[in-house]
Amino acid sequence: MSASGKSCGLGPLEDGFLFEIPTPAVKVLQTPKKHGGSDILKKLGIITPFEVAVGVNGYVWIKSKNDIVNILLSRAIQATADLEPEEHDQLLSHFRTCLESVQGIMKY
Repeated sequence: MSASGKSCGLGPLEDGFLFEIPTPAVKVLQTPKKHGGSDILKKLGIITPFEVAVGVNGYVWIKSKNDIVNILLSRAIQATADLEPEEHDQLLSHFRTCLESVQGIMKY
């Protein structure tokens, strides 16, 4: 919302999944990798499409194709708070494995 009280082209966050991460992790997620941040959101988006909004207050909203993927994504994003950037590739590999398992189960 602008200072005049009008919408700035962004609407309400509908559906999706809201969760909280530590505020230092927000800075890591919002800072480009070349400046010491992380590209984990971009890499997760290559694995599965999703929408994300990361607030400076530590709240993260995500929306993907279903609730199970939302939960997997939220767990992966929350885990980045406890990992060093060099550990992110291992997290992505684990995420991909979990997602493939879930998708295999959902086919039946």
